[in-house]
Amino acid sequence: ADQPGTGARGYDYLLSMPLWSLTRERVEALRAECEAKEAELAALVATSPVQLWERDLAAVEEGLTDWEAELDRAAADDKTAQAKGKARAGKPGPKKAEPMEVDSDSDYADGGPKRKKPPPKRKAPAAPAPPADIDFAEAVPPPPPPAAQR
Repeated sequence: ADQPGTGARGYDYLLSMPLWSLTRERVEALRAECEAKEAELAALVATSPVQLWERDLAAVEEGLTDWEAELDRAAADDKTAQAKGKARAGKPGPKKAEPMEVDSDSDYADGGPKRKKPPPKRKAPAAPAPPADIDFAEAVPPPPPPAAQR
C-alpha cells in the first residue's frame, strides 16, 4: 500500500530540478530566509492587537498624506499647464496652408467633402476628497473577541 508521493513518482520532482538549485549556497540562503521568517513570526506573536491596530492606523495616515500630496501636485500641474496654455494663446502660431482652388471640372463642385468638427474634449472628473470629519488619531480599536471558556 503505497501512500501518495512516496513511490517512484513522488521523487520525480527531484529529478527534474535544475542542478544549480542543489548548491550549498542555495541551502544556506533558504535556511537564512527560514530564520528571518521565524523571527518575524515571533515578533508578530509578541505584538498585542492594540499595537497592531495602531501600526495599521499609522500606515493608513501615511498613505492618506501621500495621496493628498499627490492630488495637490496634480492640481498644481494642471494650473501650470492652463497658465501656459493661456500665455500661448496670444502668440501667433504657424500659418495654415491656404485652401487650393477647385476647378469647375472637379467632382466636388463645392470645394470638396466637408469634415465634421471633432467633439469637444472632456475633462476627467476630479477625484473625490476623503471625508474631512474623520480623525484617525482618535479612532478606537475594536474590542478583542471574548475568550472561549471550556
